[in-house]
Amino acid sequence: MRAERSVRAEIGVMAPDQRKLQLRRGGSCRTCGLGLPAGAVAWYRKSDRSVACRRCVSNGEPVIPGVAGASAKAEYEKRRRRREEKTRASHPRIGGLLLAMRDAPASETAWRIGYEGEQRVAAELEKRLAGTPARLLHDRRIPATRANIDHVIVAPPGVFVIDTKRYSGRIEKRVDGGLLSPRRERLVVAGRDKTKLVDGVVSQGAAVAEVLAAVHKDHIPIHPLLCFVDGEFPFLRMPTVNGIRIVSPKLAAQCIREPGPLPPNRIEAIADHLDAQLPAYLRAA
Repeated sequence: MRAERSVRAEIGVMAPDQRKLQLRRGGSCRTCGLGLPAGAVAWYRKSDRSVACRRCVSNGEPVIPGVAGASAKAEYEKRRRRREEKTRASHPRIGGLLLAMRDAPASETAWRIGYEGEQRVAAELEKRLAGTPARLLHDRRIPATRANIDHVIVAPPGVFVIDTKRYSGRIEKRVDGGLLSPRRERLVVAGRDKTKLVDGVVSQGAAVAEVLAAVHKDHIPIHPLLCFVDGEFPFLRMPTVNGIRIVSPKLAAQCIREPGPLPPNRIEAIADHLDAQLPAYLRAA
């Protein structure tokens, strides 16, 4: 019943004999003829055993990709609200003055900086990818965890998993070791070792690959990207650390716009599957 209500909320009024499901076998949309491979999300009509793609059932309206930065913004607002309530409760007379005079703690400010960065990246990607077959999904939860992925984009080259960071300072790749010791690549931002950020987006890419492998048996390229909003890239180069490209929003869009093996109907099917398996924190503003 809960699933049925969520489907109706998403697509509005629909025929009573239709239900949303993932296809076990490939098929074609009864309305537009779009090829729907196994694993695609579609609407099955029991009366004639036919299926329809999401766009046709929703009268051609594009699927809402999710709101970039929504979960980080919610966490920021929760922390800010708690701080203000605690200050006013402890100091009924001068609480407002104290709040005006004191800066927010760094732990709270970091969440604001984070969600603003995600919003900026989403806006840049949506502008630069307009008119392409790319499908954008923002602020997606990883199954069975409390973690999220900032942006997932399905495009001709494959599935891009983007982790957004808003750090200032010079971004560079450093290589340690050599002849007598193991070679080690490090990501350094403003002089500090931030290689753990690379490991984080690798884990996110692995989570998306696992979701896809459950129904898509053929190989789908996964491209994890670590995207910096305010960082300084030397000579506008795109460094690669341990196989992961470090990009600006502009460079990320360039990667996504490259040609690749996925045709438009495949992109739609993969995006629909990821949309179903990686829930958006917030689907509309």
